[in-house]
Amino acid sequence: MILFWGTGSGGLNILKVWKLFGKRPDFFSTNDRSLWGKFIEGIPVISPDEIREKNVSVVYITCTAVEAVKKQLLSMKIACGVLEATFPYSTEFYLSNIDYFDKLILSVNCRENLNRKKSAILDLSDGFSMSGIVDWNLQFYKIVSEQGFHAQFAVRDFGEINVESFCEQSDILINDCKVLSESTDIRIPYQYILESSCNTVVCNFAQNFFIAACYAKRKLKERIKLVLIIHNQHSIYYSNALFFSEYIDECYVISDYIGKKLEKIGFPKRKLRYLQWMVPFEGLQQNPEVNNSDKCQLPLKIGYAGRIVVEQKRIDLIISVAEELVKRNVAFLLSIAGDKGKDLEYLSSEIRRRNLQNNVIIVGYIKKADIFSFWQRQDIYLSCSDYEGHSISQVEAICAGAVPVVTDVSGVRDDITDGVNGYIVSVGDVPAIVYRIIELNKDRDKLQRMRNECIKISSKFNKNNVLKQYVNILKN
Repeated sequence: MILFWGTGSGGLNILKVWKLFGKRPDFFSTNDRSLWGKFIEGIPVISPDEIREKNVSVVYITCTAVEAVKKQLLSMKIACGVLEATFPYSTEFYLSNIDYFDKLILSVNCRENLNRKKSAILDLSDGFSMSGIVDWNLQFYKIVSEQGFHAQFAVRDFGEINVESFCEQSDILINDCKVLSESTDIRIPYQYILESSCNTVVCNFAQNFFIAACYAKRKLKERIKLVLIIHNQHSIYYSNALFFSEYIDECYVISDYIGKKLEKIGFPKRKLRYLQWMVPFEGLQQNPEVNNSDKCQLPLKIGYAGRIVVEQKRIDLIISVAEELVKRNVAFLLSIAGDKGKDLEYLSSEIRRRNLQNNVIIVGYIKKADIFSFWQRQDIYLSCSDYEGHSISQVEAICAGAVPVVTDVSGVRDDITDGVNGYIVSVGDVPAIVYRIIELNKDRDKLQRMRNECIKISSKFNKNNVLKQYVNILKN
């Protein structure tokens, strides 16, 4: 008996993939009592207490709270196999179903486009919510377009933001978006790549679109260039990149940490490239608000910009930092920029519950054109993330002179020298973050010196440094 733990979008997506191969679990389970006794596509939802009674042999954890579910199963002394299945196209799943994958691809009946041009498909099929990934792709699209090249986004319509809104907000042509009808069936992106005139496929996620692109590369060989960009530390990036490495022409990593880890597990070093991006900081040095030594005035101004979520971004720890600073009688104002994320309501309620209204404000969405003004007004950039790839907010903040106090995740040490232009603390270490903020608050001369060191590194993110790299991605 097989059970999926998790009845949300993750479990439903994995169910879709299983159904492609004629498979389905026997049960769903969840801690949500309102769903017990109901059915999802004919599959019963049982309570955790019923797992033992149903003789379940394997539990696939399809929700994001993997460690919490593992602990719960262990505490219940449920003796069965437990597998993480938050990604429907993991290497393990592919290996156990490789014959099914091959049959699906062989069932595709289409003609290959033989008239391929110097242009790129940019994979955004996993959605628009991953703001850092979307931002980089938009930047790439606009820069290569200025150089006379063409790029097209492979997207899906989402309830949160549809394609028309995406194009309007991002100032891109609607014709440069190819809407894929289904996210889980690899036959759809495979056929799209074969019929497209593009000679380069840029994969931003290591799941279904990437696997489809690997099949297309196997068929088309040198007629297309396959590029994988690894944007974060998820294990699926590493395992799928290594397993499908023979089909990858170039693999771009956004931090030294990611590159070294790929080398360590055996990914071919000759295919690795370090990805840079542009930050429009022109005129920053002339801004008196940044360079004025009197800038660092009370109250201490702390900024955060990003998705409002507990998972990964740890917005809960950011609130705990604020609470501790209040207890230590620090005069500060924490400005939280962002309007995306499932925990926005949680954040608002915690600010009220902890009586932080005088010290923490939610400023909402800030347009890209205004983000530097936001960071120039901040003394400190705060991040409590559990993991990252290479935070664009971090780069923007540093270039604007906001001193980073951050957790030690991927991409941090590419930009920050601990004690020189910021502070790096262990993941989850709230007391250490509070200590460093108080230190900078007390020593405003040190804060100003660190601001100046931050601004010095901004030159490596200028347009000239990224232009050649972006054009090279399109060269076969």
